[in-house]
Amino acid sequence: MKDDKRITEAENVHLQPDKGIRLSNLQISDSGVYVCQAKTEQTVVSLNTVRLHVGASIQEELIRQGGPWLSTENSFGIPNVWVASFAGSVIVCGGFWILLILMRVYYK
Repeated sequence: MKDDKRITEAENVHLQPDKGIRLSNLQISDSGVYVCQAKTEQTVVSLNTVRLHVGASIQEELIRQGGPWLSTENSFGIPNVWVASFAGSVIVCGGFWILLILMRVYYK
C-alpha cells in the first residue's frame, strides 16, 4: 500500500513475484508512505513501513532559485555540488587580507 491505497502496476511500479515492489525512474509523485500488509478476515499485520521522499536534485533546486553553482564529480562518480557566491568570496577574501595585514603590522 502507498498512502493507505492499494498499489497497482504502472510504468515505473513493478510488483515482484516474491510480494515485493520495485520502483524505477522515481518521480516526485512516488513520494509517500509505503506499507507491506498481510490481511485475513480477523487480522491485519503491517510490516516494513517505508517513507520515501523524492525531490529535485540540489543542482536543479539551485538553478530554480537562481543561485550560482558548479558541479564536479569525485573519484566514486558521485556528483559534488559546490555553491559559489561571488559576494561571499569577496567578503571572505577581503577579510583574509585585512587579517593578514593586521598580523603583519602587529608582529613587526
